[in-house]
Amino acid sequence: MYLKKVIIHIFALLLCSVIPAILFLLSGLFAGPLESLSATLWYQFLEMFALITYVAALHAVGLGLPIYWLVTYYSAFTYRASLLCGFIAGSLPIAIYMWPLDIFGPKGSTSIQGVKTVIDGIPTLLGWLFYIKSVCVFGFLGSSGALMFKYVLNKFSPQESQN
Repeated sequence: MYLKKVIIHIFALLLCSVIPAILFLLSGLFAGPLESLSATLWYQFLEMFALITYVAALHAVGLGLPIYWLVTYYSAFTYRASLLCGFIAGSLPIAIYMWPLDIFGPKGSTSIQGVKTVIDGIPTLLGWLFYIKSVCVFGFLGSSGALMFKYVLNKFSPQESQN
């Protein structure tokens, strides 16, 4: 019985790591014309798929699993809880990494596609909006993986799960 639970959780972690990669690559696929995809581009897509799956697996195991254990210790792991936990696990590292204050120093400036996002060390409104958008995108990808995790747990061990 215990071995079955471990196998189900490992399978759920594998699937929840693949889902964000699929969603991310689908968004990139449909952003450009499909007929211009060459063999080299398909190879790059496969490389990107492997990289995103690896990063998603690190998020799932390093952050998602401890958050899951914490939530199940105190309450039921529902779909709503999985959405929130996935958003936290997906967005927290990028939120810390991309924090726009004091990374360029007092005189630092930067821009994205020619539009200033940081001027003299102070983020502009566009800089903050770009930061929030990036955090939300990674949070969405984390939530999608967490929903898959919860679905697999419900599907293969329905007697222990709650909605």
